[in-house]
Amino acid sequence: MANLHAICGLYHEAFTGIKPFGGYIIAEGDKIDGFLTDIHGHSRIEGAMTQEDLEFTKTYDRPGTPINYRFKLDKAGIWKGEYEFSRAGETMGGDRAVCRTHLCFENMTFRLYDSRKNPEEWAKMLLEGMVDEGMLKIVEDPETGQEFVEPGELPEQGIGE
Repeated sequence: MANLHAICGLYHEAFTGIKPFGGYIIAEGDKIDGFLTDIHGHSRIEGAMTQEDLEFTKTYDRPGTPINYRFKLDKAGIWKGEYEFSRAGETMGGDRAVCRTHLCFENMTFRLYDSRKNPEEWAKMLLEGMVDEGMLKIVEDPETGQEFVEPGELPEQGIGE
């Protein structure tokens, strides 16, 4: 089971100043996976979060250098830290960053898959999830033996009720 966190923060760039970022984190144990958006575009993050430390690598959708973030949680509940990026093992830049996280939902089941990388696998995963949740069911044609999908049972309660 995983927990869904919101994340919102600021980072400093030497020439352009302070920039905001935001997104979400899915945490399973100490491992995290999620997405962020900032002035430079959308990015995926992967790393770890404990009660005191938050570390992740941010990779933008476009080709480029991964950026490593490291934070420590202060007494006011603010993650304070820094980021840096390197090429060919040489640090090219970095600066300070701060953020807050908020636990939004606990003990959820997520199927994480980046649909942009392989749409067919994403569609398969989506269908499997809908079958697992009972929204769809797989039935077999008695004459041909071929499987097909038909509507399942709708939940009696809506999401969040």
